[in-house]
Amino acid sequence: MKKLDKKFFERDTLFVVKDLLGKYLVRELKVKRKKKKVFVGKIVETEAYIGEDDLACHASKGRTNRTEMMYGEAGHAYVYMIYGMYHCLNIVTEKEGFPAAVLIRAIEPILDDVPVQDLKKMGSGPGKLCRWMEIDRGLNGADVTKSEELYITDKLPPNCHSRESGNPENTVNEVGPRIPPTQTATERTGKSEDDKGENLDIVEAKRVGIDYAKYCADHPWRFYIKDNSFISKK
Repeated sequence: MKKLDKKFFERDTLFVVKDLLGKYLVRELKVKRKKKKVFVGKIVETEAYIGEDDLACHASKGRTNRTEMMYGEAGHAYVYMIYGMYHCLNIVTEKEGFPAAVLIRAIEPILDDVPVQDLKKMGSGPGKLCRWMEIDRGLNGADVTKSEELYITDKLPPNCHSRESGNPENTVNEVGPRIPPTQTATERTGKSEDDKGENLDIVEAKRVGIDYAKYCADHPWRFYIKDNSFISKK
């Protein structure tokens, strides 16, 4: 197991957004001296937001105090609040000075003896996963390539068991504008690899909740693992 490094996030956002699928988001919280809580979830759904020309991107209105983080170094967390109550976690991508990021839209929580319907309440949406993992504005700007509080790994962390293995799950331990493809189908499938090196079926679709973004609303920049029950919307 290793943390994803800065070079991973410095690449083209449309590569990063797909390659994050199947990776593991990890949140560590100190609760007592020498004790901590560890939350782990497999990333199953992501969205790309790329440049000032992307009308769905916060940076479409230019460089502001709110969006300054998007113009920073790749691999840093960009955390913002929506509706005055929900936080959303994004990871900054590409070269410093170009505003781009990937929204972590859904995760599959790695937990023991919890019904799937309850797990969905924890991971099937950007606000839900942040609430469960206790991610808030205090983590805005965190370097996920170095942080011990928030990071992403290429493989399942030790002492956790994936649902696919059949084992019980366990987690808690006390640049320029992009031109989208001419094909505008609402869904397309592609291939990527999970932590075992096996191919993942990836669905490519329109992003969610951005009808205001005019022609950019049709960009197929949302990606999710096909048939995964934890995605936020089919």
